[in-house]
Amino acid sequence: MQYRDVTIIYKPSNRCVEILRVIEDELKNHGYRPLAKWVEEARREDVERADLVISLGGDGSLLKTARLIKERNPIILPIPCGRRTALYEEDVDPAEAVRRVIEGRFYIEHMARITVDVGGSRHYALNELLVLNHHAGHVLIMRIDIRTPFMASTLILEGDGVIASTPPGSPAYNLSAGGPFICSQVYCMVVTPLNPMNLNIRPIVLDPFSRIVVTPRDYYDLYIDGAHIDTYPGGSSVSVEADGLPIRLARFTLREDRLRHVLGKRILRFG
Repeated sequence: MQYRDVTIIYKPSNRCVEILRVIEDELKNHGYRPLAKWVEEARREDVERADLVISLGGDGSLLKTARLIKERNPIILPIPCGRRTALYEEDVDPAEAVRRVIEGRFYIEHMARITVDVGGSRHYALNELLVLNHHAGHVLIMRIDIRTPFMASTLILEGDGVIASTPPGSPAYNLSAGGPFICSQVYCMVVTPLNPMNLNIRPIVLDPFSRIVVTPRDYYDLYIDGAHIDTYPGGSSVSVEADGLPIRLARFTLREDRLRHVLGKRILRFG
């Protein structure tokens, strides 16, 4: 395959920089002159200028890369080099992975995102949106309006906050909060309350055409894929719905043991 431009977004650790050199050498052997950017310095134009983006790091690096995609949708090749790598394939040889993507010996996994509208701005999440009480230790009262093609419901929820998760993000914060593990190929959204006072509420799985509006009554913090966006006053709403531009990830294994890959790393160990 021919790619117009290649960008490498990497985590600036010693190990990742070593792998970066291997990737750059392999790309240069195929006639490419990649742009390499530290993940915290990467901008939207660095990602959308390229047809191929190599994400070198852990889950946080890939999530940051995915948040930068707004219009153009390059192929993303994830190469693991971090502590948390649930979104990556295991045992990936960096040079071989680059060769296979250049030669077209891979398939594309589409991962759905959600769009988040708040305060006149739009954001994109691959994992989740988190609404969290700004005043720790106090109960946050939230009105949650859920609209689907077949349902219109309003909930009054009291607790620490709420998570709206995608299927790819379901094994992350959502799972730790008691939400379900959902196969990333299933198109849906999950609403998971955080420490609810309402003991009769459980996580809710919604169809992908749903729209969720969360309106807290007090100050709250908004996080998207682990990044703090801002603090908002009570009465301001957050709107969440599915995005029409799924992320395209280069994959090599058709049937990954994803349950073992994700859950096996989250077993309690005694040190």
